[in-house]
Amino acid sequence: MSGYHLLILICMLSISWLTALIFSPIVVKIANRFRILDPPSERKIHDRPIPRIGGVAIVVSFAIPFALFYSSICFLLHLPIWHIFQKPQWFGLLAGALTVFFVGLVDDVKGLPPVVKLFFQIVAVTFVCLGGLTIKALYIPFFGYVALSFLAFPVTLMWFLLIINGFNLIDGMDGLAATVAFMCSFFLLVFCLQNGRFFLALPAVIITGSTLGFLHFNINPARLFMGDSGSYFLGFNLAALALKASRLENGHTNLIVPAIILLLPIVDSVLAVLRRIVHNRPIFHPDRDHIHHCLLRKGLCQNEALVVLTVVIAITGCVGLLIGSLSDLPGMLLLCGLFAFLAIVAYKVGYLDCFAGINLTATLVREFRALRIRLNLFRLEFVMEDPGELKFVLSKLARVFRQLDLDYAVLVVENDPRSGDDRLCVAVQNEKGVEKAISKDGLLSIRLPLVVENGIRGVLYVEKSLVNSALDSAFIFGVVDKAGKIIARRLKKQRKLESLTGYPEKVKKKQTFVLIARRTCSQPT
Repeated sequence: MSGYHLLILICMLSISWLTALIFSPIVVKIANRFRILDPPSERKIHDRPIPRIGGVAIVVSFAIPFALFYSSICFLLHLPIWHIFQKPQWFGLLAGALTVFFVGLVDDVKGLPPVVKLFFQIVAVTFVCLGGLTIKALYIPFFGYVALSFLAFPVTLMWFLLIINGFNLIDGMDGLAATVAFMCSFFLLVFCLQNGRFFLALPAVIITGSTLGFLHFNINPARLFMGDSGSYFLGFNLAALALKASRLENGHTNLIVPAIILLLPIVDSVLAVLRRIVHNRPIFHPDRDHIHHCLLRKGLCQNEALVVLTVVIAITGCVGLLIGSLSDLPGMLLLCGLFAFLAIVAYKVGYLDCFAGINLTATLVREFRALRIRLNLFRLEFVMEDPGELKFVLSKLARVFRQLDLDYAVLVVENDPRSGDDRLCVAVQNEKGVEKAISKDGLLSIRLPLVVENGIRGVLYVEKSLVNSALDSAFIFGVVDKAGKIIARRLKKQRKLESLTGYPEKVKKKQTFVLIARRTCSQPT
């Protein structure tokens, strides 16, 4: 690297740092003026409302030096300013970064459901992939580069989501997310310079300066939080920077070094998902079992916990850069040593206590089984569009019920609800007729009326013993309720077809379909 290149890097670092220093107090005043504050709660560490749109200052301190450098390059090379929009890859990155920033900002100001935020994160990554930045061939130690083919988009998506949400999850303590972003961007800067990627080093040094300036206001006691807008923006850009820095000219990608540099947010994101799965909680349900929470429970203050995690990131970053210069065997031995060291640290601070006594294999099998059931229900939605007989739909539904391991499942259909059994109409008066009970011996009984056009066309009876059942009653009831809605829609479609053709199907007034023949008690009459 020449002295000219070094001067440019120092200038970009200084401009981004000064811009963050100037705009952060402005953002604090705006947030206080419009009451865009993060209130204290049992799940949070701070004890007073703090402004939470610091991501605006981070984005501005990133955009200004980047725009200055880009404008200078366009001026020197006699290129139009809109030249960046003619580059699909850079346009995809720009669109993706703006998408995650704005969805994070809306969440900071108004609040958004987790599913909506996840959807827009996927949209942002889709922009990146459409621009041509995907992991087409991934390097596997001892095997070389392996083509991903149709897995290119899912693997790229997973890479971005892990890092974006990893930075969001560790943003639970003063200065932590900004410090992690500062350290990771610094090591990625060194990684880019090692490989002679000067132009990729520029975004790295700008993020380094932005986070350094923002830390003046985010370190304990914090005066400004970066919020989702800041954590999403930093996570997205660091994931993209790492991907481009590890990508060769032929499109092959070696993510080992960037993954080790970004190990802390990646591991915290993965363990958060596993932790919530093994405890049968929603994946988006927040908790207080992140690494910084564990350090605080050990008696460390926030600044002490921050120092410990900074040292951990420094170790992983140095090991990552060192592994990049080693061959496969010594590199993997060094990596195994790093993982052993981190596992000991995690055990000592209680980071793995939430998995104590958990049969992880059984839990993963249970979740895989639940996923298969949900997918089969989803496929059944498409079967609904088939104008075939009801028996065909019910045969598919019986397969789902067998996966639930139900003891008994019977569907009673009334083709003329006005002249049907009066007992079918009584149930509508109480929560649309849904009856669910669990007996003392663990038998779950469900009676689900099928309401079609304000009339009951049938009743679905289900029984399931919960003794030694891997699936809980709430999940089973959710599947049965969804199945009931699918059958009701099929009956409604059949009724409309009869009214349009004027030829109702010549069937009995009352039909009984046995979906699961095994019985644990007397059959309803």
